[in-house]
Amino acid sequence: MSIKKRFYDNKFFLIILGVLALFEALISRLPLFNTFDYEFSALNGILLFIAGGLVFLKYSDESDSVIAAYRKISIKLFSVALLVLISGFSIYLFVNRCPVEYGIAFYFIITLPSLLTGSVAAYIIKLIFKKHRFVVFILFSIILLSLSLIEFYFYPQVYFYNPIFGYFSGTIYDESIVITDKLIYYRVFSLLTGFVILLASLENKKREILNNTILAALIAALLFTIWIFKPVLGFATNKNLLQNKLGLHIETRHAQIYAPTDYGYGKYAVLLFEYYYERLNDLFESKGEQIQVYLFRDSRQKKELFGSGSVDMSKPWTNQIFTDVGGFESTLKHEIVHALMAKYSNPPFYIPLNPALLEGAASALDNNYYGYPVHFMAKLAYDNGYRTDIKKLFTDFSFYSNYAGVSYVYAGSFVKYLIDKYGINDVIEYYGSNDFVKTFNKTPDAVIEEYYDFLQNLPEINNKEAARLYFGGKPIFKKTCVRYAARETNRGYRYYNQKDFLKATQIFEKVYSETKSYASLQGLIRSYLAQKKYSEALKILSKEIKNFNETPYIYVLKLSYGDVSALANDFEGALSLYKEIKKMKLNPGYYFNSSLKIYLIEQNRIKEYLTGDSAAKKKILLDALQNGAYEVLYELCDLMNSEDDFTEALNKFKYIDNTDENNIFLLMKLSRCALKNGYLKIAKEIAISAAKGIDGIYWREITAENLRMVNWFVNFSGDTELKTNIPAYD
Repeated sequence: MSIKKRFYDNKFFLIILGVLALFEALISRLPLFNTFDYEFSALNGILLFIAGGLVFLKYSDESDSVIAAYRKISIKLFSVALLVLISGFSIYLFVNRCPVEYGIAFYFIITLPSLLTGSVAAYIIKLIFKKHRFVVFILFSIILLSLSLIEFYFYPQVYFYNPIFGYFSGTIYDESIVITDKLIYYRVFSLLTGFVILLASLENKKREILNNTILAALIAALLFTIWIFKPVLGFATNKNLLQNKLGLHIETRHAQIYAPTDYGYGKYAVLLFEYYYERLNDLFESKGEQIQVYLFRDSRQKKELFGSGSVDMSKPWTNQIFTDVGGFESTLKHEIVHALMAKYSNPPFYIPLNPALLEGAASALDNNYYGYPVHFMAKLAYDNGYRTDIKKLFTDFSFYSNYAGVSYVYAGSFVKYLIDKYGINDVIEYYGSNDFVKTFNKTPDAVIEEYYDFLQNLPEINNKEAARLYFGGKPIFKKTCVRYAARETNRGYRYYNQKDFLKATQIFEKVYSETKSYASLQGLIRSYLAQKKYSEALKILSKEIKNFNETPYIYVLKLSYGDVSALANDFEGALSLYKEIKKMKLNPGYYFNSSLKIYLIEQNRIKEYLTGDSAAKKKILLDALQNGAYEVLYELCDLMNSEDDFTEALNKFKYIDNTDENNIFLLMKLSRCALKNGYLKIAKEIAISAAKGIDGIYWREITAENLRMVNWFVNFSGDTELKTNIPAYD
């Protein structure tokens, strides 16, 4: 056969190969996708599903047996698969030299099965349909992909198992994506289902039992039934499954709250929700449906059942909020805003398509970023060189290209400026229309200029170290080998938690040598400390800490450096590091942690504290409190769990200087601790002390809000309607 004839006969295949090669070239330039890992394999799974189906439809004969059909196109399917594999290794060699073990595994578990599944789907279509087979295949592919969107819309989940791309974890912010038994089972199940349907279709053609229309209807019914039963099979999460897994159900007039049955702060979570709801309801006058709040035990359970372990979320179109026990206090109000503002936006998702407006509105009305007002944080960023283009943030969809802290703070500060100047009603109108000029009768440029003038006139905040702590990180797209580093670091911690510290050390050393990630270095230090290898930990920290000088991790590493120095009996070096951290005034957490450790060095109890368990730490802190070291209350607050603890510790608040900025945060934290544990009167006394402290545009706002919340608990907690046996506070 001549070359010309071969080219003509294979022209369609060569076009597919050329288009696929073009996509591979584009993929090599996309962040996350340009690493031979999960994203590369999942996207190529979609491409190969389509390519496998098209090749089969074009080059197989209807009369062929299964073996003959696949023998005829085997070289073409192999070529397509090989092209993607070569692309993956090329990325490894020339773009990102991240370890490829998981990339190869994902290729064989996600990408390659997608190629086979696509060809099987095409085979079945070819057996049933006489015309428009290519159109039917493309429509079938679109339907399969759309099923995941339907799950996202209706089910309380953000993860998907799909026969085309295998698995999607929900958000990109969960850095560790691993191959689980469930993923393997799903891929095997999908392939077996396809082959069973194919064999049944071939048998039906041979015996002519059913006509093609009925056969197609039966296959569609079977696939639909399998999809409906995905939650039963463990490949999706519906409401019943989620609610049964959590166990505890608390109902109020405004909420249906689901939490772990052994969660000890159920009534506090309920009342906190009711307080935030009523505060926001004063603005929105909402009379909508009850909001469903799913409060997971921890990020691990949230990832398993919901899909996103590291990010709290709401689904405004279903009136649902998803958070966990560890983070709900800091994110609940933000997520309630999303839910309540749904009625002002448009279907189907009831959110503005502009992410800066969506998150800016929630951040503005929450007005709490790590305990600080959004204007304070925006001013901190602005005065210390972390700036962004507000116009691009709101008009060019650049929200996710920045480090998250920068985008959230500026978006929140700008929307709060709009609320304060133009009123909540105008902002609500803007939220629904996304038409700035129509809403405010001004161009974005004019109002943004006004906002910058407002920001520049706020009291100056000159603290480059604090700004780096909050805004100096990298977005996930710019991290090195992010999936590999997170995955292997988690594996190291599994060995660490099993007390196999030697194995953990080996894993952390390997990951750090390849990625220079903070998490792997911290894991390595902890593993050395667990083995009491203090000199080795000190040596590695002293050598590597300089690599983090321009990152937010430098401060926690300096604290670790101080701890390791103390354990290695270098108390002078530890004291110097703690004093350096305290002087920076990064935030109250760092300030009081370093203050505590300075005190413990002076009392010769630092090693006892660093090596002690929770009970030992608590005793040391109580002793320090008896000696007048009231700043230890910041750390002690989280360890108190009895009435005696609170009676002894919280009454010491009267000795705390409320004219100091850090002490204001200490008092507010103490008031929340007392509130959470049901000591309402003393919580109010402490909140009043904080509110009477230092004045200023930033602190007046947050102390007043803290006191308002405590007063609500004192005055209205007994009136909250609970349809469970959880009592209100006495």
